[in-house]
Order: sequence, then C-alpha cells, then structure tokens
Amino acid sequence: MKELQYFPFVRNRYYYGKFLSADTLDAEQKYMNNKRRFLNRFLHGNGVLFGMAVLKVDDGTIAIQPGAALDFAGREIVIDKPLLIPLKSLEKESCESEATVRYLCIEYDEYYKAAVHSEYSTENGDNRDSISENYRFYMTSSEPEQACSMAKRFYEQAEVVYMSESVMIKQTLPVMVQAGENAMLRVTVMRRIHDSDINFSYNLRLTGMKYGDDNIMQISFDSRTQAMDGDTAVLEFPLHILLHAEGETGSVETVNDSFKGGITSPPTGFSVCKMNTEIVVDRLEERLIQKFRDEGIQMILQDNIVKPPICLAKIMLENNRGVMNIERIIRMPFYQYIYSDLTDELSSFFNDNNESVREYSGESRDKSGYEMDNIGNKFSVSSGVEEIHMPLGGKTGQCFFSEPITHGLGISRVSVILGLDQPGNTTIYGDTEVFDKSEKHILNAALAAKVSETEGTFVIGLKLKEPVAKTSVKVHWTAIYSHKSDVTESAPAIQILPSLASVSVMESLTFEVRFEHMSKQQIYWKIAEGARGGVITDGGYYTAPNTPGVYQIIATASESGIQATAFVAVRDL
Repeated sequence: MKELQYFPFVRNRYYYGKFLSADTLDAEQKYMNNKRRFLNRFLHGNGVLFGMAVLKVDDGTIAIQPGAALDFAGREIVIDKPLLIPLKSLEKESCESEATVRYLCIEYDEYYKAAVHSEYSTENGDNRDSISENYRFYMTSSEPEQACSMAKRFYEQAEVVYMSESVMIKQTLPVMVQAGENAMLRVTVMRRIHDSDINFSYNLRLTGMKYGDDNIMQISFDSRTQAMDGDTAVLEFPLHILLHAEGETGSVETVNDSFKGGITSPPTGFSVCKMNTEIVVDRLEERLIQKFRDEGIQMILQDNIVKPPICLAKIMLENNRGVMNIERIIRMPFYQYIYSDLTDELSSFFNDNNESVREYSGESRDKSGYEMDNIGNKFSVSSGVEEIHMPLGGKTGQCFFSEPITHGLGISRVSVILGLDQPGNTTIYGDTEVFDKSEKHILNAALAAKVSETEGTFVIGLKLKEPVAKTSVKVHWTAIYSHKSDVTESAPAIQILPSLASVSVMESLTFEVRFEHMSKQQIYWKIAEGARGGVITDGGYYTAPNTPGVYQIIATASESGIQATAFVAVRDL
C-alpha cells in the first residue's frame, strides 16, 4: 500500500447481497489508512516521536535504539529492537568517496510476506498473504532535501548556492518578514572533506531590505581565521526590512560572476539564485499560522513528490589510509522531533520533581574565564549563548531543551544564571512576567538549568508561558564556581566500566563498578532485556546471547540503591 494519494476519501457502502472481492476489502483498508495518516500528517507533522538515537560502537559500526517516527505521508515507522549496523552496509553509490560527512536517514518501507497458493489467484496461482510494514535506512553525502519539520518549511526557505566535493554553502531566509523590523539571513558553511581549507566570498543584491546602509552585501569566509564548530560554521546577517505596502515582496539574490575563493577554479558549483520573502506590515505570527491553515493541503500534495526524509544523524568520518572511520556522530542534526502532549507532560513532571533542576535569576555577569575575589572568596566564571530550537506555534506549557553544554569549570558544583534574549538587544533575567506584557514581542517563558556535577555539563530547559510563533530563542548563560565548595561533599555515585562494550555472540567479558564519594557496597547486576540479553553473574561476568543487538546492563548498590547503566553491543560472528 505505497499509494500516497489521500484524496478523494471514498468508503465502501455495505448492503445485503453486495459482492465482496479483494478490491472491495483493499478499498476498506485504504480508506482507514488514509484517514489515519491524514490526521497524523496535519496534527503531528513528520519526525521522530521518541527513541531512534544513533550511537557509535566502533570505527565502522553504529547502534540504533528502538523508537517510533512519522514520515512525510503520516505513515508510522517503528523500530522495535536495538540494531547493530556496519556502516558499509548503508553506503550507496550517491555517497562521494572523498566526502567525510554522511547523513543517515530512515524511510518507510513495506514488503509482501507469507506466500500462499490459490486456485483463484490472478498471479499464476501464487499470492502473498500479508504485507509487512517496515523501514529502510540509507546514507547520503549530500544534505537531504527538505530535511526539516513540516512547520519549519512554512516559515523558512533554504537554497544551496554552492556545492562541491569539499564544501557546501547554504542560505536560509524567512518566507515572511515584518516591515520596519530585522530579519536574519543565515549562511551555513559545511566542510565535506575533513580539515580542508575553505576561503570564499560572493555578493548579494537586496531588494526591499538593507544590510547596514547598502543594498549590496558581501558574504565572505576563511576557515583559517574564522572558527568552525567541527566542520560547520553558521554566519548570521541581520537585514533591516524597509517600510512597504502590505503584500510587497523583498528578495535576496546572488550576483552573477561575484564568486571568488580557493574552493574550485572556476567555481562551477556556484548557483545564481533568488530568494523571495513576503513583507507584511504587522501581525507576523498570526500571518504565518494563517499561511499554514491556508496552504497546508498544497504542502501534502507537494510532499508526495519531494518526499522529505527523516535524518537521524550526521556522521563525521575520518579518512585513515583510504578507510573511512567514524570520528563522531551528531544526532538529529535538523531537529526533526514531534512534540506531543505526553512529552510535554513528562518534561513538566521532571522539571517539577527532579532536585537537580534549579532555577536561577539575578543580575547579569559579563565577566568570563577568570577568577575574581569577593569578600575574600574566589570564584571561577564562564559564560556563553545557547540557541534552543522549537517548532512553529509552540503551545503554553510546552518544554524545550538544549543539548548538554560543557561549562569548562571542571567536575564541580556550579551555579548557573540564565537570561532570555529579547528583541531590541534586550536580555531578561528572572521572571519575564514581571515586565509589562504590552511591550512589543516580549517572549514569556521560564528557564531552568539541570546541572550534572559528575560530567561538568548542564542542560537548559525552556517552558513556554504563552503560545509563541518563534522557531528558536537564544539563552545567555553564566556558570559560577565558588572555590568554597571544594570542601563540600560531592554526591555519591557509581560508574560501570566499561560503559559501552562490543562483543561477539556468546563471547564474555567482566564489568566492574567504580565507587565515587561512597563506601564499597555489594552490587546487584541485571540485564534490562532479561534472558534474551544474555547472562550476568553476581560478580559482573557477562556472557552475550546468540542474538545480535544492543543490550543494557544495570548495576544497583545494595545499601543506597544508587544505580548505573552501561550498554553492550553484541555482533554476529
């Protein structure tokens, strides 16, 4: 049932004496499936509901955790058990051999099973008794087209202006902007061959907007002098939207023959493109939501042609004498998550009940990376800015979280001050409701920080207090470590060594426990998956099962009840 056409909805009408054929029953299944998938598509969008985390096992193998997702057509994709996959089995001809970046995608698939013989079959007597709904993984070295949420494609457009074996340059611009305000043009530079130098510049012609005082701007980048986050750099350029009549169009257009740099000569990968954006006088958020309501049906019909994928991971590779080894994995690089009432409720529960989540408010501290003396007490301070992504039209009470942030103050107990970035070069620390809500475009949200004293990291949580149409928000953070806390007792913990192991089927290894800030206790071992995950003794001696997979080992301290977990990847011989 790979037919993607929803419309028209036609259902069977039953009556006494009606002849029921295979076509009649197929039509019944198609009607019910299309109705369910139609609701999935519009109510939830496409992306990962939960799970499907991609982990590095060794230089050439990844593990994928169980999970569920909805694809662009509203079809359910379910991974019901952990998977262990050699990277070579996912390579396709479209992957350029020299590129050191791969995108791992998942898509819906189905196949016929259970062959049966029927005298009445129209297929030479052979028929298939059932259809198995499944999935398929594939990898590509090119950034997947339209790899983002359905909502994001309503408010943001992206164009690749340059592509070669070594680098990709992509521009991102809102599809709708407000007159008299600023709109952000983002230029993403992605190195496709590790450690290659990037040096380029090109010009853009602006219509209906200006960068500074000019309508011609230059985009330039040099990896030798400008920092990259791994193999990616994001350049941001605030464009001032001029006052225009409602409904007029602004544009950003690449200037022909303006590309210069040391990427290729001549720059054959450079594309002359024009990105248009609609200029509105006011009520930008309402207009964007109305656009979704007006044009959502057209996007479904378009998606049946484009088929936007779900990208689970961006895999960075390292060329080691002609062999591509996994260097690191970036999970969900395009934030294709589906947020539901259940995830919101769980997020709120952990925010309210986890003692590690602490809210901080107070005066901004603009000093960082040094020690200061305050009434004889020494402090170390670090600071930064984190961008938290969220879908369009976030609801009241919805929670969003950053990835773990390393504060750089070591394995210690730190305090974190959080400030919410607001329009007009303003940052609010503390409760945003204190300020007048009549102030234009104030984002009303609560902030919290979950600090891990054993990892030297923290996670920022944001909870919306009212609906919002923004797609991301910047949070200013300051981490403070008081040297007086050196004398305080750290929290007791246990750690399993190794925390991630790889063995063959029926192979054995021994897990050990390290006690931190606590006395040694008896350890109770168990395997989360039970007997199908293998056998482990009271001494931590583990024997793998004869079924490949990824299994979870749990250790519990007998007196304190403190637990730790580890994972073991079991591979076939």
